[in-house]
Amino acid sequence: MADIQIKKKNDVVMVYLRDLRLSNDILAETIDSEISTLLNQDQVTKVIVNLRDVNFMNSTMIGKLVQLTKRCREESIDLRFCDIKAPLLEVFQLMSLQRIMQIHPTEESALEAMA
Repeated sequence: MADIQIKKKNDVVMVYLRDLRLSNDILAETIDSEISTLLNQDQVTKVIVNLRDVNFMNSTMIGKLVQLTKRCREESIDLRFCDIKAPLLEVFQLMSLQRIMQIHPTEESALEAMA
């Protein structure tokens, strides 16, 4: 099972992915399912996904985050990603994900952007 921690800070739902290596498809599906369940709850309008503990992510997991971004946009949910380590951030940049994802260097900056 995926190691996900969910907290609420005021009106923002914080999702912390705690796995160092998001490297198998079953784990990606589990994380996707858990986040989808969260989004199906009433009145979720702001979500920050904190990736500070993630060192590696396979293409399936990256695809799930892109799908999550599209879903949130369609449902008017403000979604931000933060604390992405340099090697993973480089992959995101090579894939031009910053064009579709709102990526912040820190959790604090993501929270400030939502204010």
